[in-house]
Parts: sequence; C-alpha cells; structure tokens
Amino acid sequence: MWRLKLLKYMFVLWTILILYWLFSYQIVRKEAPKVKAISKITIPAKRGEIFDRYGRGFALNVPGLIVYQISNKVEPFEPLAKWIGDSAIKPLPQGTFALLLAYDLPIQAYNDLKRVKGIRIDKFWSRDYPYDYASLSLIGRVDRNGKGTRGVESSLNDLLSGKSGYMHVYRTADGKLMFSTDLPHEEPQDGMNFYLTIDADIQDFAYDQLKKWVVKHGAKHGLVIVADPMTGEILAIVNYPPSDLKDYAVKDPYEPGSTFKIVTYTYAYENEVIDPMDSVSTGNGYLEIQNHKIRDVHPMGKITWKDALVHSSNVATSKLALRIGKYRIAREALKFGFGTYSGILLPAESFTSAPNMHVSLWDSVTFAGFAIGQGVLVNGVQMVMAYSALANGGYLLVPKLIRAYESDGELIRTPDRIVIRKVMKRKTARLLTEILTQVVDSGTGRLARIKGVKIAGKTGTAQKFDKKTGRYSTNRVTSSFIGFFPAEAPRYLVYVVIDEPKGVNYGGYVAAPLFKRIALFLLNRNRFRSW
Repeated sequence: MWRLKLLKYMFVLWTILILYWLFSYQIVRKEAPKVKAISKITIPAKRGEIFDRYGRGFALNVPGLIVYQISNKVEPFEPLAKWIGDSAIKPLPQGTFALLLAYDLPIQAYNDLKRVKGIRIDKFWSRDYPYDYASLSLIGRVDRNGKGTRGVESSLNDLLSGKSGYMHVYRTADGKLMFSTDLPHEEPQDGMNFYLTIDADIQDFAYDQLKKWVVKHGAKHGLVIVADPMTGEILAIVNYPPSDLKDYAVKDPYEPGSTFKIVTYTYAYENEVIDPMDSVSTGNGYLEIQNHKIRDVHPMGKITWKDALVHSSNVATSKLALRIGKYRIAREALKFGFGTYSGILLPAESFTSAPNMHVSLWDSVTFAGFAIGQGVLVNGVQMVMAYSALANGGYLLVPKLIRAYESDGELIRTPDRIVIRKVMKRKTARLLTEILTQVVDSGTGRLARIKGVKIAGKTGTAQKFDKKTGRYSTNRVTSSFIGFFPAEAPRYLVYVVIDEPKGVNYGGYVAAPLFKRIALFLLNRNRFRSW
C-alpha cells in the first residue's frame, strides 16, 4: 500500500518537474532565445536650436510624430481621418512593408492614433519656426532626414546636427531585437545651440513693411538688410516674396546703380584728385561717348563736385572716372569687397568676376557705365559692408551673423568684429559722410529725412538690361536707398532694394520712404541692449 502511495507521489512530483521545465523553457527562456546575429542601431543626436541675439527662438525642437501604414487592414479609421485625411489609406504596394502616411504631425495626435491598428507611430524631434516667413530665407529649413537644406540650417548643419550615437543589439531568429548592456554602445552628442546677431523684432518689422511696399508698388521682389556698421553685425535680413530656395540679399546679384558711385568718389577724395568745392560742367545733361549717351535725370549745368554726388549726376561721375582711369577704379572696387565673397555665413552667396579681371577689354562706354553702377553686379551684403566702411571710419568688415554659441553647456561669444582691410582714411570717410548727409537733407534722398536725426544716405536707380532688345530698359529698374544714422556716431545702417516697381520708379521715391519707416522703428524702440 505504501509503495502505491510512493509511486503516486513520485508521479505527481515528476509531473510538476516537467511542467516547471516547460514553463521555464516557454516563459523564462523565451527572454533569451537563440541569437541569429548582432545588429547596429544608430541613435540620432538632438539637433541644436537657433535663437536671435536675445534668446528668442528662430528654429526650435518640438516633439512630433511620423506615421506609417504597415497593414492593409487599418482600423478604426476615424482618428486617421481627423489628423491625416480621408484619402490617406491605400493598399500597400507589392513587396512593401511600410508606407509613409504623415510626417511632422503634432505630438497631440498620439493619444488618438495609438488606438489605430495597422499603423506604426514613431516619435521624433520636429522643427518649429516661430517667425515663419519673416525668417524663411535666412534660417532655411530641414528635410525629412533632419538635414539643413537652406539658410543657416544648411551653413551650420554639421554643428547643429551633433554626432549620432549607436548601440549593438541581438537579433533573434524570428527578427526580434534584444537590448543588452554588455554590447558596445556610444551615447549621441547633441548639436550646438547658436545665437544669431539678428534681432527678431527688427526682422519681423522689416519683413512686414517690405511686404507692404512690394505689393504697393507692384514690384517683382525686394530686400531689406539692417546692420550695425561699427561691428558688421547683421540685425535683419529679409526678402519678399519669401522663399527658402532663393535669398535675394545673398544669392541674386543685380546692377546697383548710383549707390556704387562711392567707389569713384572715394578714390578721388582719398588721392586728392578733386576738391568738393571745385566745379565740373555737366553740359546739357548728357555725355556722349562713342555714339552712346550717358544722361542725368535733368540738366544741371556747372556744379561743384560735392553737388555732383548730392544730386547724383551720372555725367559728372563718368567724367571723373574717365579722368582717374579704369585700372585704378577697378582696384578701388576690389578694396570695397566687390567681385569677391563677403564672408557672410549663408550658403550659395553670389559670386561675380572680380572687377579687374577684364579691365583690358573695357572700352570707354563700359567703363563709364561701371562707374555709375551699370554693367557691374553686386549682392546686398556686399553693398552693406561697403557703406559700413564709410560709416565706421574706413574699415571693411566681415559681415557677422553669429553672436554666440553653446559648447559643453558654456556660452561662448564670437569676436566683436573682424576687419578685412582699411579702405580709406578716416578723413575721407568723414568727408563722404558729410556729403551723403546733404543727399538726404537737400538731394535725391529727401524722402528719407527724419527731423532731428542726421542721416547719411544714397539713392540708386539702375536700369535693367533687356536681353531681347540688347539695350537697357527705361521702365524696368532696380530702385534702392542705403543710409546710416546717426551720421556723427552711426548705430544702424539700413539698405532697401525694390526690384521693378511700377509707376514712378526712382530710388529716392520708392526705396527712401521705406528706409524712413524702418529707421523710425529703430529709433523709437530703444531696445539695443547688451548681454
């Protein structure tokens, strides 16, 4: 009898052992099934953020969602329709295991979408641009892979991207991944944060006003650049219409017109070729060279060299340039930075041939046109830095776009300014500044005047070359005004360019009033603070 009981107990015990072994194999050992391979997984770094000079965000990281369809059976459908649209779900193509449904959805969609079967939801850091169109050309955008494609996002991409990390994981025979701390791994290094020299308030206001101005004058497009001429800091750089594909201030070269005349007059005063009170005859308002006529807006007769610049005489400037010689004027243009890269930290800056490359081929007509800003190509940043040299006493500076950056938790300031070369003596800069104040007080820039503020400025009206006719157009022009203030101790420089305005199209009529609006905003806000 006892033997039967013992056998019964042994059977029960054996059954328990078998069940335990099966449990262990099915449950415990399921956590460590047979390893087929070791795979390497990339851990993306968090992209650095971009701020204005006061820490206001231009490009920020916000949590977002990517949604994939991984099955032909997706339900319930209502949450998808709410966040993605009615036509989002389609049959998966043959051999396709996942189909992208939506990119950059807000994180708020997660609670709704997590109830949907047949989709996969990945969380990631999305990019948010609080100033949207006002900063589009400047900041740029990132693509779906998080790589900067335009603007600052592109030029600083390597530093913003950081360094991705990695981890090795076990991949089982059934394709599942197993994480283990005993395998090699490296933590990602997040990208660096950057503080631009840009003031978001100025950027926003300049964009808003430029938009109104381009629409008002039926223009093709326009640009505004605001800078600190003493340091080379760019405080605003805006384009309208907005585009992340084309930055008119940097990428799109144009003929500047009369704003370019400072090259000839700088050489003349620096080398004492003329005295401002000496007289020059402008005749009946035109100068004939090789059967071509260079004209003034109206006849001025006999005037002083000072008034020739104040009233923007093309005849007088052409005469002066021919007297000085084409090689000297071409070298002077190079000293101002024309014909080479300005050094601004933005991608795809336009580059045109250096002025002295083809001087030997210039005839008198070509050279006379060059002196008055026709037949020469510049970009907006080049012009801003050239006039900054006048304002700061004669120094050509590198345009500064980065004010500070964060490295290992430490905020590091960039140099206050970088000098490229000395362009002119301080005496020459002061003389030209004084003449340019009269341009605003009594010359072609009168619509830029602000009571109680001494402004030095210059108008520009450049006829555009018509490829169809082979001649310069009389109604298609680039209108501009550039000025700095207060003239005695410049703090701001503003450059306005309006391309192909309709109706009255002189720079003094179209661009100078917009300069005045922006200048009044700068004077009234009193927000230029240090940190």
